[in-house]
Amino acid sequence: MGYNVNEFFGVEGQAAFGIIDDEVEGVDVGVDNSFAAFGVVRFPASENVELFARAGYHFTQFGVSDGSVGVSVDTDGFAAGVGGQYFFTDNDGVRLEYTYKDINFDDDFAAEDEGADVFTVSYVRKF
Repeated sequence: MGYNVNEFFGVEGQAAFGIIDDEVEGVDVGVDNSFAAFGVVRFPASENVELFARAGYHFTQFGVSDGSVGVSVDTDGFAAGVGGQYFFTDNDGVRLEYTYKDINFDDDFAAEDEGADVFTVSYVRKF
C-alpha cells in the first residue's frame, strides 16, 4: 500500500508471505513473512508510465527445518530499490521492481550477514 504526498514523493508499506520453501544442503529454508516501509521518489515518464526509486527498512522472518527440528530466524535491515509502473486504465496497472534487502541476522543465529535481491511483478490499483 502507498500514499502519494504529491506527484513526486510518497510512502509505501509492504507485506509478503512465503508459500514455497527451498532445499539448501538438506535443510528446508523459506520466507515466512516480510514487512517493510519505504520513502518513494517518483518520476512520471509519460501519461501512463511512472518510474520510481525507494529506500526504507524491512523485517523478514525465515523458517528453517531439517525435517525433525524447525526454527524461525529473524532478520532486518536497510532496503532500497527501483522500478516502474504502467497504467493500462486510469486506475489499473502493472508494476515491475527490483529491491535489495540488507540481511542482518539476530545474535542467536550463527551466519554471515548478507543481502537478498528481490524481483517483483504486481498488479497496481489506484483508489
